[in-house]
Formats: sequence, C-alpha cells, structure tokens
Amino acid sequence: MGAFQTIGGAGACGHDGGMDTAAGQAGTSFDAVVLVGGRGSRLGGVDKAALDLGGHPLVDASLNAARGARTLVVVGRTSAPLPSRAVLTQEEPAGSGPAAGFARGLTTITDPSPWTLLLGCDLPGAGDAVRRLLDARAAGGDADGVADVDGFVLTDADGVSRLQAKGSDLPFVV
Repeated sequence: MGAFQTIGGAGACGHDGGMDTAAGQAGTSFDAVVLVGGRGSRLGGVDKAALDLGGHPLVDASLNAARGARTLVVVGRTSAPLPSRAVLTQEEPAGSGPAAGFARGLTTITDPSPWTLLLGCDLPGAGDAVRRLLDARAAGGDADGVADVDGFVLTDADGVSRLQAKGSDLPFVV
C-alpha cells in the first residue's frame, strides 16, 4: 500500500460558487475525474448533480475546483450544464457504481498527468479541499518536507478523515 500524507484542519464545507481554485497552481500538473452518475435513489431518482445550490447546479463546485486540470473527465449522465472541454464518458455497465466510474474515468485520460483528482458531483466545499491538496503537492509534501508520498488525504480539525471511521482507530483501506 502507498504512503498518504494527511493535511489537517479542513473546516466545514460550504458552497463556494464560482471560486478560482486550481488554475495557476505552479508546478502542479493534474487531471480530474468528476463522477455525476448514480441513480439518486436516496433522493427519489433526482439528478443530484443538477440540484440547485445557491443558484448553481451542485456539480459546479467540483467542476470549478477542477478548473486547472489538464484533462477533465465527467463520468455519468446529468442534465446540469458541463464545460465544453469536458470529456464525457459512462461507466460500463451503466449504473455499476463509483468504483467502476472512477476506473472508466482513468482509462479515458489519454495522456495522464502525474496526479489525478477524483471528485464527486456533491462536494460543495471542493474548491477549498482541492486548493489545499494542490498547495501541499506544490510544496513537495507536508510542512516537514516529506515528499515521498503517493497521495494526500484531508482531515478535519480532530484528525478524522473520510478514510477513517469516527470512533475507530482502524483506517478504512481502499
């Protein structure tokens, strides 16, 4: 398993509609895969990516966060407007889940960058998270100069990440 660097202190997420994020990050070349598919079963079949959040489709926060990506791949179908430069694809078979979608997105990138962001369509705080990740990568690692990492994981102020269950010392292994 690869080594991951944690970046602590991520705050509460809020819609940051229209923010300029990853564009212009010196020395950080990346691609982005944005997952917009899904049945929306917990929402009664609603197109989650197209849900209105502050006058913008929910997916806009993730698309804006990925603005500086060399290649932008959008996996799945949505009625939300997408950037014209986005490469559209679908996981196979359709509806087979986010892991299949991510795999499809990765294989769609023809000239991969060293780093790839994976973003869901429902991340209103994506801009801040991506900014922090790319800043850490551009700095060559963490504040201590650790550069030999395979990825980065954001944590909250208590050190809990989405990859670690609350109340557990055992990490969730992907």
